[in-house]
Amino acid sequence: MKEQPPFDWRAINEQRQSKGMLPIWPRNVFGFPRALARSALFSARPRRGPVDQSRRSIASRRDVAVQLQGDHLEQTDCDVLLGAVDFAQRLRVPLSEEYSLKRSALLQSIGRTTGCSDYRWLEAGLRRLESATVEISVSSGRRDPMATRFRLLESVRVDVHTNDLILKLDPGILPLMHADGCAFIDREARMKIVAQRNLTKWIQAYACSHKQGEQKLSFEKFQAWSGCATYRSRDFADALYEALIELNRTREIALKCWDAGKKCVTWIRQSYPDRRYCDKVAGTEGGEWAVQNAPVLVELLRFDRRSGGGPCLKGANDVDALFRQILRQSRRDAA
Repeated sequence: MKEQPPFDWRAINEQRQSKGMLPIWPRNVFGFPRALARSALFSARPRRGPVDQSRRSIASRRDVAVQLQGDHLEQTDCDVLLGAVDFAQRLRVPLSEEYSLKRSALLQSIGRTTGCSDYRWLEAGLRRLESATVEISVSSGRRDPMATRFRLLESVRVDVHTNDLILKLDPGILPLMHADGCAFIDREARMKIVAQRNLTKWIQAYACSHKQGEQKLSFEKFQAWSGCATYRSRDFADALYEALIELNRTREIALKCWDAGKKCVTWIRQSYPDRRYCDKVAGTEGGEWAVQNAPVLVELLRFDRRSGGGPCLKGANDVDALFRQILRQSRRDAA
């Protein structure tokens, strides 16, 4: 039997881009522009009171310049955009065309229920996205900066006969989604987030916009880039600690060091298989299996020098307990 050649995903995505379509990504993730994930466009700060809707600069990394005209956007609005973009990708719709979907399907795809309050919440979020215009310039990894201007949603309307949503995305977002510009956010992990939802979801998207491996960031940059610059430093540090613990619980990252003295955090962004390994530790006889199969756990065990080589990890709860123990001790050492 003749062997089938492997799929050339890059060529397929280039073909889709030429047709004005979003790239392909797995069903268990949301696709999101890396550049937007590295800014405070979708802030971790909740919306409070009236907002100046004039054009303004948004805090971001040095290689990304973002300007927004429109209402204050937070992570709940990001969820709505993630769902809308995901449906456009799955339906294989060119961004120059409208597409329809059930409102209940959009809500369920982002982990919401379908009560009356949820439909009102969705409508308000869609209107905020429709009124928001973004200008962005990205210089990372390019000789010439890439600049684009787009509305987060080109149009939003409701079919009077079927009551379905009719959405249209702005083709201006395409340059940010192609050429390896897409971050893949774990769908299931995002829906499991409970504590410090806004900040935790912002950190999740930020972490997913980087390659796998060790990452380090100061409290100051976390606070600025997440849109929480107006918070007191002490209050933000407490919220950041809770958010990182929550991401650690969902297996999205593995915390390695919380340095309260130097005010910086080190974590390891895990791959999907690494998270499976963490879960499969349950029922095994201890650290040897983890040494062979979960590099992230090995790094944590090496960091915890007081464990004498590492405790026997018999379940997911033990892994969480170890993470918490390491963080608590590092905070005591820095105090």
